[in-house]
Amino acid sequence: MTKSVARLRSVGDHCYAWVHSLATWGYSNAGVVVDASGRQGLLVDTQFTLGWTRQLRDAITDTLPELAISDVVNTHANGDHTHGNMVFADARVWSSKQTAADVAAEVSPEMLRQVFTSSLPEPLAGYAHRFFGQFDFSDIQTVPPTDTFSGQHTLRVGDTAVELLELGPAHTHGDVAVLVADDGVLFTGDLLFVGDHPVTWSGPLDGWIAACERMLATGATTIVPGHGPVVGPDVLREFMHYLEHVAEHALAACRAGTPYTEAARTLPIPEYAQQWGNPERLVFLVAAVYRSVGAPAPLAQLELLADAAQIAASLGR
Repeated sequence: MTKSVARLRSVGDHCYAWVHSLATWGYSNAGVVVDASGRQGLLVDTQFTLGWTRQLRDAITDTLPELAISDVVNTHANGDHTHGNMVFADARVWSSKQTAADVAAEVSPEMLRQVFTSSLPEPLAGYAHRFFGQFDFSDIQTVPPTDTFSGQHTLRVGDTAVELLELGPAHTHGDVAVLVADDGVLFTGDLLFVGDHPVTWSGPLDGWIAACERMLATGATTIVPGHGPVVGPDVLREFMHYLEHVAEHALAACRAGTPYTEAARTLPIPEYAQQWGNPERLVFLVAAVYRSVGAPAPLAQLELLADAAQIAASLGR
């Protein structure tokens, strides 16, 4: 698999975005909010591995040599947004209360290492090696949030207000978006994927659609997704319509008695999403719709990942 390249660039008077060239599994974006002096900063999310997080830290130092990160905001509990917290040991770590609970239940870095280096059945083994084999999970110590909130909370970086907006359950139970209204910048975490089909670990999709509506209502003009390039609100609106499309077709398939895996494999993809990567991840979304109406579909991460691997194999991926 092609390796990602990431760089830090300015996206506003007080905001920087760390964006990967790949949008697929594990390659997550991050953000930095700085005060006018360039000395105080807040970091939105860390990285999947210590190596990637240290690259992020070094890029921050190269760009803003006097900056000290006083706060880290974890937009949700997934490891590709939290595993690097330990690199910023002097910072307070913020999340929603629900995300803090999710972190405690999240698969540990050591467990990930064991799973992805064990003898998994095919096609899961090949899929896991392709998408996760390049990540080194060694030496990671989970650092949970030190400060939590529910609903909405305001932090300040110098004179700049940073609004933490709890919008889950959607991608996960405790999703948070980070708004810097002065710059018109919104860091969405994994409430937005650009260029790849998304994945949900909780659902329901109705909750995710509502989260998109709330993000659009902020009026932000520069949107930094959890995965993929920086975009404007039109792309977020298109993503919301995609979720509506998936929910509608998945519900129809469920009512017709179609197994969730077959519904995911055959779900018609809108023209604007035809070139998105990882279409097998539709199984996560379809399963969430089935669960929301009481139809049989799993929630276990490894089981759904195995389903995705099976669909990818059937599609020749």
